[in-house]
Amino acid sequence: MIDVHNYKKYISKKIIICVLSASVIFPVPNSAQAVILPPEIEGVPYYQNLILNGSYTDATGHWAQEALYIAGIHNLLRADQGQIRPDGPLTRRDALLALANMNGWMEEVQREEARNNPNRPDPLITWTPRLIETATNKGLFEGQEEVGRFGPQTPYWNEAITREQMAIWTARSLQIEPVFGATQTKVYSFDDWKSLNANTLPWMEGALQQGLLNGSSQNGRLLLNPTRPMTRAEGAFLLKNSLPKALANQGRSVFVASIYDIDQVGAGPGGTPVRRIHIAGPQGEKRSILLTGPYSGNPWGQGVAVWKNGPTDGYALTVGDQIEVYSVNANQSATANGLNQPIAGQPSLPSTFSTRDPQQATTASTEPLQIHFIRVLTTDSTLEGTLMDYDPASGYVIVQDPWGQLRHGHVVPGATVHIGGLQKTMDVVPNGTYITARAVGERIVSLEADLPVMNPGTIPENSKVREGRVRAIEPQGLRLVDQHGQEVYYPFSPGLEVRVGQQFGRLSDLRIGDPVVIRLSDYRGAEIARIDIPTINRVAEGVYRGTIEFINQITRVATLRNVQKFSGNQWQSQPGQVQVRLQPSSSIMIHGRPVTADSFLRNGRGQEVLFSASNNFDGLRASRLSVMASPASQSFNDRFSALDIPGGTLRLHLMRDQMSFDDGTIVLRDGRLTDVRDLQNGDAIHIFADATALGYRAALIVAHKDVMPIAQHSDGPVQGSIREISNDGTIELYFYSHMRNNTWDSFSRQDDKAFIKPAPDTVIYDYRGLVPERNTIGDFLTDGFSGRFDHSFIYAFVQDGRPVAITMHNASQAPSTDQPPQEKATLARIDQINPTNQRIVIKDLRDWTENSQRWDPDPVTLSLNAQKAIIMRNQEQITFEDLRPNDTILVIRHPRTHEAHFIFVQ
Repeated sequence: MIDVHNYKKYISKKIIICVLSASVIFPVPNSAQAVILPPEIEGVPYYQNLILNGSYTDATGHWAQEALYIAGIHNLLRADQGQIRPDGPLTRRDALLALANMNGWMEEVQREEARNNPNRPDPLITWTPRLIETATNKGLFEGQEEVGRFGPQTPYWNEAITREQMAIWTARSLQIEPVFGATQTKVYSFDDWKSLNANTLPWMEGALQQGLLNGSSQNGRLLLNPTRPMTRAEGAFLLKNSLPKALANQGRSVFVASIYDIDQVGAGPGGTPVRRIHIAGPQGEKRSILLTGPYSGNPWGQGVAVWKNGPTDGYALTVGDQIEVYSVNANQSATANGLNQPIAGQPSLPSTFSTRDPQQATTASTEPLQIHFIRVLTTDSTLEGTLMDYDPASGYVIVQDPWGQLRHGHVVPGATVHIGGLQKTMDVVPNGTYITARAVGERIVSLEADLPVMNPGTIPENSKVREGRVRAIEPQGLRLVDQHGQEVYYPFSPGLEVRVGQQFGRLSDLRIGDPVVIRLSDYRGAEIARIDIPTINRVAEGVYRGTIEFINQITRVATLRNVQKFSGNQWQSQPGQVQVRLQPSSSIMIHGRPVTADSFLRNGRGQEVLFSASNNFDGLRASRLSVMASPASQSFNDRFSALDIPGGTLRLHLMRDQMSFDDGTIVLRDGRLTDVRDLQNGDAIHIFADATALGYRAALIVAHKDVMPIAQHSDGPVQGSIREISNDGTIELYFYSHMRNNTWDSFSRQDDKAFIKPAPDTVIYDYRGLVPERNTIGDFLTDGFSGRFDHSFIYAFVQDGRPVAITMHNASQAPSTDQPPQEKATLARIDQINPTNQRIVIKDLRDWTENSQRWDPDPVTLSLNAQKAIIMRNQEQITFEDLRPNDTILVIRHPRTHEAHFIFVQ
């Protein structure tokens, strides 16, 4: 076990020694090019101390709050009883200590001090003659040698430092070359340049050209105010801008990256949560940052301090953020020279969460790269005009703005490009296009363009882009069925990217039957680098039946009458006539025999057909179509038992019936067109069969499997009573039950335990009082540890091993535990919504029956109270206001109280 007090003492010393020289990037990104990023990057266990070090009671809302936060994190400035006094004067003593810490001199000074004074009680003392001697030897006081002769206790060091003196000390500590002669262009732009010391003016020019400080406008004059005392806020600003150069001098650097995905890995409830932040690095390389919760040997976990519109931690990071990443230890090329080795003895990441390949270890560095601070960049400029040139290799663009001036920028890896509102890549934007880009400095993070056509550049036949429907999702790749019905397997490439419409997505967003576009990587041209999942037509297929009245053989459009559409397990009549386009790739069956689309165009008039079709911009397009042998269809509600692909037959479990299927059989899995081979033994299915001369043929098979997102065995709805909440927020449950396969387990015994631990984004609702409350995670942790919520009854939905939402109720509302929970799973369609009392009316009900393990139709129409329901759609929690009439839902409801506890929207 780690002693908490000793660990904090140890961490505070390590912060002084080792974390001081991490830096920020400003206008000098060259050092980032030397960074060699390992596949995985880790946080540090003392990140909470860093956040506290940079947070001050008197800095909130101050213009320099960010600079003060960064200075505090790196121990460059220290607070006094929680206050940093931003507008107070910066003393020479504090200035010299800050420069020594920033440039990495303190470890050398302290080591020498300990060697010369072995009996000193505190070897980490900082303000010593040795420090002043070190600064003198490094040339800080050149031209003012008398400064180096002032002892540590001389009043000189407690006096305020001037803006000029601080700039000169900083420039010399960073080894910035002085600028002489005609190249001195910055200082003379200030009206008070004559106030500068002529002997130090070249170093002031160098500091200005490096962007370390700036002036201010007063009464129409641009002033540098060199003789005015520098405030602590101004000092923090100068130090923040100086960090990249200091870091580069020590063989370390800050790199800039884009966050393109975030996922949660690790154990289930009660286990160690691990947040994996996927980034695209300076050269477009894909890497991961691992942030962990507490685990054995490390009660604090490993994380990072973050600045994102204020002090926060790694859980505030989101997809799309452009970030500067600050490392603790040197990059690999520096480590090879023995510079800035990682802190010895720190708790390391649990081996169960490390995917580092041992073969990737090199003699240059065997230690993981650790980071302690991330700064989220804010969009601060706009680049607008005509695109003149774009270099795909470097991302460099040249734009002519509306005033005829040439401007340049750099399209960062992971930048979003929208053309006519559709997500595209930069390489399809031709020169001469008018673009509007948002940038952080010169880093373009998003770009919009409008072209005469929505999809510029047709895709050649042999390009590395493929379209199809997801046949199977495997651990290392996808099986797709292309437009010709061929099944092809494509493996995932490293750094796989998933897009859902215009948003970054995750692989878990993918569903069987989804229409997708995949872009293959350059590596052998056979690995998936990106998957695009459409938001329009994602539930792509509607199912229709009707009689063909007319076929236009030129446009390939069939007009149908007496059309019905399958919706909510019912056939609904469609007004008027319906038109559908028959594609050459449409699968068409007549009495079990495949025919070509061209043949059907000539002979299909008057036929009764059943077909699936996607609703494209130009109307319905048929994907599968079959001619019905009889006008009426027989309905079967059963479970799938066995499949004979060569024989073209399937067997039902309860009725023991056997029927045929063919390529025209339509299989819908939660609204997505799939294949009969995707069915598994035990699947609850609803079949509409065509009566043929040879027996029943399955014309339409409907299966519901993916409405409730379940990725792990521990996922799903949970209910139970709270025994206690620990100081880290872990909830211990007793008398609990877990829903599996649409059925609740029996309540556990009183002595049995289950654990769930809320994440920072877990939504917690308290319904125990007269007025519902939404608790913040901070209040929940504080009040929970005090015992306020003990014995409360809760419902929770667990996803990816963490609770997404929790609702708390009075202990008196807990159900009897003598029998399993009475709430039942029901598939239905929303008919009406009452936003005033948050009730919904549902129809087309199908209740899950535990005995037969199938969905049985229920002809009633119900009104449900959804005020306290946890509502989910596409693995995300939504509100009652997001529900819409005709939504297909899976609702977990109480049959007597008609209260909905969980709603999952298809």
